[in-house]
Amino acid sequence: MTTLSELLAAGADSVAAIIYDPETVARAYELGLGATGSFSIGGKLSEGGAPPLQFHGTVKKLFDGDYELIGTPYGGLRSPLGATALVSDGGIDIIVTSKRIYPQPSALLAVMNVDGSAKRGIVVKDTCATSTLNPREVMNVDTPGLTIWDFAKVPYRKVQRPRFPMDDIAEPF
Repeated sequence: MTTLSELLAAGADSVAAIIYDPETVARAYELGLGATGSFSIGGKLSEGGAPPLQFHGTVKKLFDGDYELIGTPYGGLRSPLGATALVSDGGIDIIVTSKRIYPQPSALLAVMNVDGSAKRGIVVKDTCATSTLNPREVMNVDTPGLTIWDFAKVPYRKVQRPRFPMDDIAEPF
């Protein structure tokens, strides 16, 4: 949530994000399609991560989360994300999913009726997003929480050390 929170704090007005948060999905379904309400999005999975984003928006779409992936290498496969919701406020579109499965951002944005090409930014936790999004620029961001890029910062408790890539070792393989 750090990246999206910082973008919104800086005044971003044209952003899409895909976030795993079953509690927010349940709240969107509880409110119903077209309803407006307050949401506490993300930031619930790990200690030391970013706090949830407090977001006021409208439930624009409720979806069962089962859709077909596109392009290479996953084209034709189904992605069962479970109950999924689109919560929006102006040009800010947040897609929340109830399962942690590869969302393939381009396909999910399309099925949720969000035009990714019209957005100035798309926030996803996905190292393969560029394969189908075709962005003008990609920024890998190191934020607190479970999706950290620097493995040396992850507080592993049951891993025999030293081990690559957490430690600088001469022969990693």
